[in-house]
Amino acid sequence: MKTNFLRKSENEEKVRSMLIWGRSEICSYKKLPKMAELAQECSPAFQSEKIRERFNYSCVVLAVGEFECFLEMLEKALDDRYYRNFTFQTKWELPIRVALGIAKDLLAGRDVFNPSAKEIRESELFSLTVKTYIPDEMVAERNKLFKPEQWIEELIERHHADLASDDAPIGWIKEVNEEFSKHHSSSRKPIELMSMDEAIANLHPIAQQYRKAISTPGALDFYETFSELLKAYNSKEEWEKDSWEQRWKKVPEYLYIGPRGRVDLDQMMAAIFAS
Repeated sequence: MKTNFLRKSENEEKVRSMLIWGRSEICSYKKLPKMAELAQECSPAFQSEKIRERFNYSCVVLAVGEFECFLEMLEKALDDRYYRNFTFQTKWELPIRVALGIAKDLLAGRDVFNPSAKEIRESELFSLTVKTYIPDEMVAERNKLFKPEQWIEELIERHHADLASDDAPIGWIKEVNEEFSKHHSSSRKPIELMSMDEAIANLHPIAQQYRKAISTPGALDFYETFSELLKAYNSKEEWEKDSWEQRWKKVPEYLYIGPRGRVDLDQMMAAIFAS
């Protein structure tokens, strides 16, 4: 049985891979994904050639910056016109909204390349553009023009036959990272976690005793890893003969816990075997 920590860690790795590879695909082909094309089609406010150019400039925006700070850069650019112009070479807000929406959808596990109707309704991209944004030059017509929920349902009806089913596998990630997909689920379904009580009950008795001193949710990740090590290793000899890589293969949580956590776990395992 996978621990909650392992399930959360694998899910984080999956969505990180989605954002990295999703950006790579968009930037390589200089073409927005289907989710963005549908958002552009959806709103009557995005139909002029001038607005479409701003929308499509998001391909350039998506190529700027490193993964670790990309979302923070976009969030700042959305609120700061001078930062937006300096960092992304655009004075327009719309391409930032599009890029930010695509990035957030990727991190939420939505397939921006082949979305379902449910993903469109829940999309951050649609929220940042179709549902909330009208270009400045069209604000005077906002009251009579702005009907986003109606537009979205009409769009879904028009494209019903072309949209993915809600529980279909995310095909594009298999194409760009086949090895990753062999070992990790690529389903749209959200990861299922045990309750905290169930997770605690699943701990090795020794890990349960150690955990009583520190009972915060974050500490549970550490003690779940400790528990899995205790279940995997019955003797000091077994523990010492395995390399770090072998320990990781037996207990994947050991990899995800991080270097500092592994040092602490090594010390705890040594103490257990010495007692």
